[in-house]
Amino acid sequence: MNGPSTAESRRLSVIVFTDIVGYSRMVQNDEALALELLTEHNRILAHRIDAHGGRTIKTAGDSFMAAFGSAASAVTATAEIQQALTERNASQSEDRQVHVRIGIHAGDVVFTSDTEGAADALGDGVNVASRIEAEAGGGEVFVSHDVFSITYERVPFGYRDVGVRELKNISRPIHIYELLWDPTRASEADAEPSRARGPEKHGGRVGWIVAAIAVLAAIGVVIFQPSPQESLYADGRPSLVVVDFSDDTGDEGLGRLQIGRILGDAVAQKFYEYRPVHLVSPIRVEEATRGLGFDQRSRLGETDLADIAREAGGRLVVSGSLGHLGGVYVLRAELTDLSDGATLGRFQKRDATEEQLLGLVDSLCAHFQQRLVDVLGIGTNEDIVLAPVGELTTFSLEAYKHFQLGHDLYHGGRILEGAEQLVMAVEMDSTFALAASDAACAFSFAKEHDREAVYFDIARRQSGDNLRSGMSKGALIFQGNDAWLTSAATGAAETALRDSLQELALARYETIVRLYPDDPDGYYYSGMARQYLRGESEAAIEYFVQASARNPGYFPIYFDWAMAIQSMEGNSAAARFLSDYLKQFGDGPGAGSARKTLAELRGS
Repeated sequence: MNGPSTAESRRLSVIVFTDIVGYSRMVQNDEALALELLTEHNRILAHRIDAHGGRTIKTAGDSFMAAFGSAASAVTATAEIQQALTERNASQSEDRQVHVRIGIHAGDVVFTSDTEGAADALGDGVNVASRIEAEAGGGEVFVSHDVFSITYERVPFGYRDVGVRELKNISRPIHIYELLWDPTRASEADAEPSRARGPEKHGGRVGWIVAAIAVLAAIGVVIFQPSPQESLYADGRPSLVVVDFSDDTGDEGLGRLQIGRILGDAVAQKFYEYRPVHLVSPIRVEEATRGLGFDQRSRLGETDLADIAREAGGRLVVSGSLGHLGGVYVLRAELTDLSDGATLGRFQKRDATEEQLLGLVDSLCAHFQQRLVDVLGIGTNEDIVLAPVGELTTFSLEAYKHFQLGHDLYHGGRILEGAEQLVMAVEMDSTFALAASDAACAFSFAKEHDREAVYFDIARRQSGDNLRSGMSKGALIFQGNDAWLTSAATGAAETALRDSLQELALARYETIVRLYPDDPDGYYYSGMARQYLRGESEAAIEYFVQASARNPGYFPIYFDWAMAIQSMEGNSAAARFLSDYLKQFGDGPGAGSARKTLAELRGS
């Protein structure tokens, strides 16, 4: 007779292991009491795990194994577990106290389930988490360096450096940190991210670098789930989330254009330039949407939209829909304050034609920005963005469609395909400077520098104040690239001008890092500037590490990372790095370019 069939799925996850310290002794002393305490323990843990989006994979005796899609959520859940147990223990006699140790790691995990409902998880991510948990004592949460570096300054707790340890049946040393979940121990925090922490023990700088690729590639897609409480940024500005509009038209043509996404992006472009609020990165919003199980086909209700915005770290949220009634379009939108659930503004425009839709975004955004001034006192009338969205982007829906598709393709690693879509956007609207700038970037990454020059020249000629002085990510990239390319054209005697332009380029890229910390582009461009403008290879690698965590497998990042390694350690080290890349991403869109570069390194 055959047993139950088993299904498997492999994905990147954050694994949490827990067990009760001294539970076997508790069972020997008083089995009935031990079972009573175990039931209470299970209730406390299950509640906190569920509350932070985790999933209990299995329990075995006094042990829990749970999986999270967010390192920050896993850390917060385990901190609350220890806090709840400490509060409980304070009123209990010693024999009724429950002390738990916890270990957390992020990595590649194989999840299994059978037809009878039994679930399990296997793989390196599970093994390391289990061994880290065994190193902890009662009341302690130990995390791997991966989890520490991801969540540092993203959770309201500090860390104590425990050190590098050899763990049973783990082939590599693991750097461990203790999560200081108890506020009374905050002063013990002594750990902060640093590439210089003991690398010589593991093969020098390149040993650390090559190890980092596997770690960060494994965790990159799960780490950028922000805390739902992060609704105010360090400068005091409230955060605003723009959710893609729903397409309720039933129009096949508009569905092909992904009109709901275009309208959402157009609103985001306007709020990029509205300085009194901090626009939450669209990448963060996409991660939150996927993390909650939604996709572009999902029908989202008000509660769903609020959940996405909170998960993305937003206080304010703009959402809307496009309908079709009696032969005309109806555009509706709402501005909501999630801190108290209040609707701050509503917008509705009937009798709109397809040609007017992008223009209506201007009216919608001006109305909502005015409401922020009038109701919340955020900003002044002088801050309201008057530039038409068509000047920030394009008035052509078809051009906008190709722009978005091109952006998705080239950021997904299909660089030349993306570049061609961006070219089509420019061909449909020759004034679409942002599309031309992105096309130039894509051709640069593809090493087609003649076409890069053509499209950057178009971007320069068509750019207005919005691109030359704006604060959107696309505008800042354009400004940095413009300064970089201008510096390259300066004469040999113009050293001061060249240095000033290079400083300007780096400043623009690092502004992206500051304003949009979840976006890989700021880190990538900053790394390139450090490498090629300043010759600061180690500083460049630090940025490339961050960029690769946010877009794992994207080969341009790893190419420039390899060039930085080459400048420090030579061709062999760079070749080893790219060999490791191919082990991780050999089936991805960057594999062909990686093999070509690897052959060149080995042949030189």
